[in-house]
Amino acid sequence: MALLLATGCASEDHAVLGGDYFAAGNYDAAFPEYQQAVQADPQDYASYNSLALIVGKRNDATSALRYVDTALQINPNYTYAHVTLGLLKGEAGDSAACLAALTRAIELDSTYVEAYFNRGIYQAEFHRDTRAIADFRHTLKLAPTDYAAHFHLGRLLLQQGNQQEGCEHLAKTLSLAPVPEAQELQARYCK
Repeated sequence: MALLLATGCASEDHAVLGGDYFAAGNYDAAFPEYQQAVQADPQDYASYNSLALIVGKRNDATSALRYVDTALQINPNYTYAHVTLGLLKGEAGDSAACLAALTRAIELDSTYVEAYFNRGIYQAEFHRDTRAIADFRHTLKLAPTDYAAHFHLGRLLLQQGNQQEGCEHLAKTLSLAPVPEAQELQARYCK
């Protein structure tokens, strides 16, 4: 990092440093790096999307939507920005826009696990359980060890009255990660 400070940073350097901070959960340090990245390269759609995620975590939906809209204006086919838009719209309770953005992400990349998973989360939140179950099943086709998808699928299957398969997914969840909610459901329904 000292070399970067001594020689000055290119847009990519700020984006990489921002990504390192972001991955470490240090959003306060990531934010100015991404800001400098887009100042140095106003076409850096990925950094705009990262800014949207950061300010979304800060509960600034207006700014988050502005950043993700900028990312999508620069690159309308940036799958990750469609997922971000879906998450922001879902948090705002706009089910139609949320699901449309997540569906668009899937249309752009049919192997994008996070798009299926997040669409499943919001399908369930918006009481579209059958569609949520389908999305979680697809998530597991792409990522068989996704413990969160196993958990949500198991929970929904139990709600639908499918105790055997629901319990199988809860058992798989617990074989992958210690999820207290899965332990509680398993103790209650899977004896």
